[in-house]
Amino acid sequence: MRLASLLLLVPAVAAADKKIDLNKTIGGSWSCKGSVGSTSAKARLVSKKLDKTWIQQELRDGNGDVAYELFTTMDGNGRIRRVVIGAGGTTATGEGKLAGSKLDFDLDRKADGGDGKFREHLDWSDTKKGLVFTGELDNGGGKWVKSYDLVCTQGANDVIALMGQFKDRMCGCKDKACADKVNDDYTKVMTELAKDTDYARPTDDEIKKATDLAQHYADCMAKAMGAGSP
Repeated sequence: MRLASLLLLVPAVAAADKKIDLNKTIGGSWSCKGSVGSTSAKARLVSKKLDKTWIQQELRDGNGDVAYELFTTMDGNGRIRRVVIGAGGTTATGEGKLAGSKLDFDLDRKADGGDGKFREHLDWSDTKKGLVFTGELDNGGGKWVKSYDLVCTQGANDVIALMGQFKDRMCGCKDKACADKVNDDYTKVMTELAKDTDYARPTDDEIKKATDLAQHYADCMAKAMGAGSP
């Protein structure tokens, strides 16, 4: 079952005469498919706020290990700044440009194997496809090499939302007949969702939220099942 629950809180970014709230477009936790390095992998892009100005994203591989940490902020002049930390002490810093539903970062990269350029591209213009998220580096030879190339979706968020909806339905039941009907619907939906195993391992926080919802659901079902009993 796919699980996602973290929030990404980003200041509104000035673009032309409009403000775009990235929280409504690329916020949250994403399940991704594609490649990290030279390996095809499932991955997870997880976001959280550090304070009112900085947000942190972790790009995790299918085992849940952090491959890259990404820190983003917007200064008082509306410039979007980015810091990327990779394995082996690699760092990259620079600024991004927002154009519609696309965000591009041009970064300077520092690494033991040689300095160079690093660039990232985020594109959420195709809502059906999801978030396209790529990163590539140039060690100075003019040849760009992909560090990650992913297509990410938030379908996992629907699982948490569905669990919440079924919990509310069950907690509204006053008798066994209602509880049976809700539980039948719940079982059918969750069984179907469980067939989709194409996701990266959920975080501990995501598991806790799902577990809490499931427990609340079970408590309400027990109460409804016992309603009317002597």
